[in-house]
Amino acid sequence: MRTSSAAILRVLTLSTLILGSAKLWAIEPITVIYAASNGVIEAAQMEMALKHNGDVGTIQAKSTPRGLGKAFSKQLTNTETSRFKIINGGFVETIDYSLETHKSSKVWKRTADGTPTADRLGLQLNLAQFLSQGVSSGDLSYLTPNKSLATFSWYVDGDETVEFNGETLPVKRVIRVDGDRKVIGWHSAKTNWLPTKMELWDEGKLVARLTLESIRRN
Repeated sequence: MRTSSAAILRVLTLSTLILGSAKLWAIEPITVIYAASNGVIEAAQMEMALKHNGDVGTIQAKSTPRGLGKAFSKQLTNTETSRFKIINGGFVETIDYSLETHKSSKVWKRTADGTPTADRLGLQLNLAQFLSQGVSSGDLSYLTPNKSLATFSWYVDGDETVEFNGETLPVKRVIRVDGDRKVIGWHSAKTNWLPTKMELWDEGKLVARLTLESIRRN
């Protein structure tokens, strides 16, 4: 049965208040690098770095072209940054957010309305937190780069293994559904529940694939 993530957040927050100030934070400061492709041609590299000091942290994703992608260097170069705070229960909500591309720059601060909400970078951390707690399905809301509220459903589709750096990692295959778009992620406890691979599908066609190349504990 699918459970509302908002309801789970309330339960975990209450549990934290009862048990004291212990955090459920599942992800340590870390830098991961992915190869980005359309499934056939590798075009870019994406580096995602997570840092936090106490209850405040940042997560930044940088995309740079490589290989055949250098012919489209402007389009494939962007930097996305989220500053967040860790709320009761170990989940994150956005403080401010920026997205720099060759076409535009978006910068905004979250306005407090009583609803804990992350941007699309922070939601990766919240999904990882749910997985670390054994939650298998739910709905997650997040703020888009245009600061509009969006929601998708997600569920654990099964257990698999993947090979990474000569090691066989147990992973959970997680499917996120948003209309005709579907994101499939392979998440492992060995990588702090960040995906070892992600695929974006739109109307049944593979649009993009991220494959983990390296991971470094900061």
